[in-house]
Amino acid sequence: MKKHILFCLILLVAPSQTALAFESPGLGPDINLSPTAGQNERPWKLWVRTFIGYDDNVQEIGRATFFRGDTASGFLGFTVEGSYQLLNENDWIAGVALRFDQMLYFDDAQSQAPAGFMTIDARDYNYTIVNPAVYVARRLNPQGPVPLIARVVYDYRSESAQVLGGQYQTLTLGLGAQLSDAWSADIAYAHGWDDFHVLYPPFLPPQNMERDAERDSLTLAISYLFNQKRTRATLSYSLMRNDSEGQNWAYDGQAINLQVKTLLSGPLALAVQLGYADRDYVGFAAPSPFTPPPGRRDLDIYSAGVQLLYKISPRWTADVFYNYSSIQSDIALFDSNRSIFGMGLRYDF
Repeated sequence: MKKHILFCLILLVAPSQTALAFESPGLGPDINLSPTAGQNERPWKLWVRTFIGYDDNVQEIGRATFFRGDTASGFLGFTVEGSYQLLNENDWIAGVALRFDQMLYFDDAQSQAPAGFMTIDARDYNYTIVNPAVYVARRLNPQGPVPLIARVVYDYRSESAQVLGGQYQTLTLGLGAQLSDAWSADIAYAHGWDDFHVLYPPFLPPQNMERDAERDSLTLAISYLFNQKRTRATLSYSLMRNDSEGQNWAYDGQAINLQVKTLLSGPLALAVQLGYADRDYVGFAAPSPFTPPPGRRDLDIYSAGVQLLYKISPRWTADVFYNYSSIQSDIALFDSNRSIFGMGLRYDF
């Protein structure tokens, strides 16, 4: 999902690759590919951010599990993101973008797993992500009472880690509307193709476990700018469908998300995010006492994040962040909680 980052600041939602529930793993907010209606001061943008922190459940282990070993680890990572606008004339906009992410966890497992169990080091979740994208947009009714902008975005995301990775393609069609000086709205349809590479425990049979999928989503969003244009609140609602090759990962779902971003006094800014997602599964069939019939049928995913940012200079921004997620299911194997906190430093060229 592509999200506009207000004030050129980034809200870091839990850096995560998970072997449990999330069918398209990522870092949270992706690169901004939604072209604006106005003329840019320059055709290119480039920034780099490094961060360090602590994750108390790297593998997102559930309450009942065959896993043994440490789940918490410190981490260090960095992101480089750039974009270039190739065209901006006669109401047409086109450009390219590229994002690179690297995450390194510090800790390995401190104990061997007993017979019948497994241990995965946090360092097995060290990952590299390369995400190029292209977009084309068209301004519609630019001088009218409700300016519109239509867009087509294609991005290709390659993720690699020892236990989980893959290639994920997404094609998005969107239409944005500036309803007034304060109100704006957006609708977007996305179709994706996911090719997963997952390391499963050796006792799980391959049938029903294939996560390769085609997915669809329809998202409606509305934004309100207030507090003398210092605060923006964005509420979005999504319908989702994941049609995986294995029934264990096929679901229909919905999600609602609220983001509030505001300038505080002086060089301080604050970003807050609240989210809820519901997924209804066909089931989760596996020969394990942790997944009795009829298997997993439902997931409720709650998330919250807060980030405080300090503008050191026109090019340097420091931040501290905290993110929490809770997954609740009808099967204890898939129930988990996760807290991530840390600090970052960003430089805009």
